[in-house]
Amino acid sequence: MTPLPFPLPAVVSLSALRASRGLTLVQIYDQYPTQAARAACVLSREVRPERPVVVLAELESDGRTADEWTPEALLALFEGVGASAFILACPADPDRLSAVLRELVPCASVPLGVCVPSGTEDELVPRVTPAQLLVALDDGSLGALRAAAEKFDYFAPLPVPEDRGDERERPLRAVTCGQAFDVDSAVDIDAECDLGGGDVDFSRWLLEQEEDNWGVVRLRVSSPDQLDLLDAHQYMLRVPVALSGDDPAVFEQALRRFCGIALYDGTSDFDAELLERLHRKYGLIIL
Repeated sequence: MTPLPFPLPAVVSLSALRASRGLTLVQIYDQYPTQAARAACVLSREVRPERPVVVLAELESDGRTADEWTPEALLALFEGVGASAFILACPADPDRLSAVLRELVPCASVPLGVCVPSGTEDELVPRVTPAQLLVALDDGSLGALRAAAEKFDYFAPLPVPEDRGDERERPLRAVTCGQAFDVDSAVDIDAECDLGGGDVDFSRWLLEQEEDNWGVVRLRVSSPDQLDLLDAHQYMLRVPVALSGDDPAVFEQALRRFCGIALYDGTSDFDAELLERLHRKYGLIIL
């Protein structure tokens, strides 16, 4: 197997992951939405930057999380905020895991894992060999998972991945409201909304955005009192978002509150060092 960037067995139980003091486990399930998981990941990276963050997302039978996030958007989001590994579970439809995994492998830059339900080890393990982590639901089913991994040569070296070419030529992946969007560096901004404009009804503007089928929108956030407005209405966004502003501190707070991967198109005069830090911390895409 391709080595993980941190010490962790290739086959492990969920209870062991939860109990580990060497990493932070962040889970997404019906009562713990993606927005809360993202905040936990960002906070963990700030407080304990030396500790890896492993994200485990539970999918419903339709292949999305309970709060309607696609696996592609989840992967892009948590790669952007510095997660070290991404694990998928789909207890309602384990067969879906292999299909989802195949879609994610070509675009993933962190190790992928699969949470294997008890009783499905022999059926599922042969189909999820691209995963670098196999997770048993509990310590009781760990033995069966290890046996299946050995039986199907899970521990054999992975084949050499196909050459992806220059990483800079790969599509840039913005994320908004649970959807991932491939954009390029020359993308056009179709509309702009200044949240500080006195005559702007932000919620109405967002409805017009949907009616007019806009592609990429720019939101200008210039003062702290506009952050709550962004926070309260971001669920209505359906397209890639570019953020801008005048105050670097407010701009960072907007990135912190925006549960997605935003674009920066150069309309704000921020220095390169700040932008690079925001890229590493929040996944900001610098066009």
